[in-house]
Amino acid sequence: MKEENLIHIKLDYGEVLQSKKDILYTEMDLLRILKIIKKYRASRMKELELKLEIQSTLKEIKRGINYIETAFPKIKVPKLLSPKEEIKEVKKSSKKVEKKKEYGEEIESQLQEIQDRLKNLN
Repeated sequence: MKEENLIHIKLDYGEVLQSKKDILYTEMDLLRILKIIKKYRASRMKELELKLEIQSTLKEIKRGINYIETAFPKIKVPKLLSPKEEIKEVKKSSKKVEKKKEYGEEIESQLQEIQDRLKNLN
């Protein structure tokens, strides 16, 4: 065996006692963390089981809907109904454009205000 240089450190009784307490508190904390991790794993497994159950239920529902769709005759939609849907879509898109303009105008007004402040400083 190799020769090792051992170093001995003298500790007071209070320091030793405090170190032992710290180690025990650390062990307690680690055990609590381990307990929490085990609970988390169990709840995660339960969550995954429930998700799989929901997924299988949704697949069954989808199969049922597909069966119903094939069993019933297909209805032809009158041409009068389809343009109304297109008009609704156009109205929605025009509102979005207006909001963007308002936002752009707000930025422009803020930029103008900052430029005015800079002119006043000079």
